[in-house]
Amino acid sequence: MPAEAVPWNEFHRVLRPGGYLLHAFKAGNQKRHLAHAYGHDVDLYVHWHDVDETAGNAIEAGFNEQARLIRQKGVDEGGPQAFLLLHKRNPATRQTS
Repeated sequence: MPAEAVPWNEFHRVLRPGGYLLHAFKAGNQKRHLAHAYGHDVDLYVHWHDVDETAGNAIEAGFNEQARLIRQKGVDEGGPQAFLLLHKRNPATRQTS
């Protein structure tokens, strides 16, 4: 899904205060169409997301970034993978980090 369609506010709504979210995605700035994947014919667009923009969108929705990992592509992958460990702020403690 495009970066602007990621449901950050919904993730924030359903996660308890102080809870964690691990968000994994393809790192980059492109959109690819797949006609065949995982042994099946598909009609799928895969969106790769900029890591800094993704983290910024999560922070804007009320999360703090706890950790970030960007790993190089595997031998059978098209590109690098990114992982963000996010922590939902607890408004009761006025927590900001």
